[in-house]
Amino acid sequence: MKNYTLRNFLEMLKYTLFYHVATGMLYIATIASMEENYVVNERFDKLHAVLFAVALVSFAVSAVVMLKTHHGNSEKKMNYLNATYEGGNEKSVALESALKEAASAALANLIFQLPILVFFMRYGYGYHEALIFETLFISDIGVYLFLGNAVLGALLISAAWFTVYFLGVFLFVAPIWNMGRIRKKGEPAKPEENPKDAYYRHTFKNTYKIFYALRKFALSVLISFGLIVVGSFFFAALSKEMSPNAIKILYGVFYAIVFYAIHGYRRDSSYYPHEKKFSLIKEARAVLREELVYYLFIFIPLAVIGEISLFIFKGQNPVQVALMFVFPFYGVVNVPILRSLINIAWASTVMLSCAVIKSAAKHRQVSRASKYRR
Repeated sequence: MKNYTLRNFLEMLKYTLFYHVATGMLYIATIASMEENYVVNERFDKLHAVLFAVALVSFAVSAVVMLKTHHGNSEKKMNYLNATYEGGNEKSVALESALKEAASAALANLIFQLPILVFFMRYGYGYHEALIFETLFISDIGVYLFLGNAVLGALLISAAWFTVYFLGVFLFVAPIWNMGRIRKKGEPAKPEENPKDAYYRHTFKNTYKIFYALRKFALSVLISFGLIVVGSFFFAALSKEMSPNAIKILYGVFYAIVFYAIHGYRRDSSYYPHEKKFSLIKEARAVLREELVYYLFIFIPLAVIGEISLFIFKGQNPVQVALMFVFPFYGVVNVPILRSLINIAWASTVMLSCAVIKSAAKHRQVSRASKYRR
């Protein structure tokens, strides 16, 4: 057990190293060239907000990747299944496992921060003249600068890792492992089911629909950010030819295209059992009832956070940057409350339209195949 705990902690340190290296490379590719202009023009508040946004995006991507890796770890999965073989103790085992994994992730991240924490408190940040060593920790420095306190920033980062990892393991990973098991003690043997098939079977019976919505939403946002980074030169040139409001709306449309590609993957049926003729109205009602309500549990809290942030940040708003794809009308509409309602309506319309269009395409494909079937 001690060896397992030590190996798990060292594994967390390895993931933390990869996360920092990847963030440093992202910074060099996107922000480093602009940082000197911010410093020369003394726009430090905006630069700090940008670095904080980089920290948020890199944290979100890394958390998803680490939890996905955790889900695919055969040793962790087997330990959980063996501990819950008797049945009836799934929640207590999942809680204990989530606490241990979250504590390990938080401690590993805190220990990894110690070198830059000491360095930052002694010398500060060099900005465009920063050392490569500082670039490696740019996500941590972004939080330190934004909060104005390195110790508070380090503790907040560790607390964020603990919270996200705990919720991810307890609410997502452990339930998926549990429903993908072959059998419990005393149950008759049954054919082994692919965990992905079990996930989709339970998801579309509304057992874990909120996880499905969160997964599709997170993937769409992260892929949108990734594509923007890859095509940064193209979007930068495009930004010079368009107004700021037009660019924001363009990002919203771009996200809608990505969401359409991501949503409904592996889905071969519509939400409403149509006969020969496909009904857009009936399908839309079914999507609203079966799935859109779960997305509203995501959109509404995010809109509340976005609305509050607009009263807190007077300059560059990192929350607005993080939500620029799903909520593109912040800054376009400047009426309090109304702007959040419009953004919720936009995000809901994107989700509803993508689902209905995808269903219509699948229905047409099946109908055409049936027409020519002999």
